[in-house]
Amino acid sequence: LYSFDTSVAREEMDVAVREVEIARSNLERASSKAGTDRSSRADARGLQHRLSQDMARLEAIRERYAKLHVVAPGDGVVIMGEPHALAGRPVRTGEAVVTLADPADNLVRIWLPQDDSIAFDSKRPLTIFLHADSGSSRPAELVYVAAHATEGMDGIYGFMAEAKWLNADGGARLGQK
Repeated sequence: LYSFDTSVAREEMDVAVREVEIARSNLERASSKAGTDRSSRADARGLQHRLSQDMARLEAIRERYAKLHVVAPGDGVVIMGEPHALAGRPVRTGEAVVTLADPADNLVRIWLPQDDSIAFDSKRPLTIFLHADSGSSRPAELVYVAAHATEGMDGIYGFMAEAKWLNADGGARLGQK
């Protein structure tokens, strides 16, 4: 989907790889002398511990590096605002960057102004008319109605509801109204 800047992490990983190689080389050197020299045996144990620490640090860096490349868990359509608005600016932890949507599994959002509030029978299918195709209707099933009115984008208070399409091929494209 996208990648964060990897230059600092790549450099950190390269340094950690070199430290593991050096620790491994030092351990091999000390291990070859350990058969004849007691102090080399003690050094080898210390170097083995150092190698284990360096390898654990390298693995942690590799895991962090892998998270800099965000890959979609499956197929879908990326929904995002202006992509150029994100370029070069820091992203805060928890900030939504993109949304991955499955076009075959979309819902219809219904906005019912507070003054037009009616009781819904959740057992009866809804008939949805889209702006883009007002000549035909699509059946849907009510799955959610908000308990309280909230202010909508147009400043009018209303109840938000959601419905799922009853026909898999009868649903609308993402973003239609």
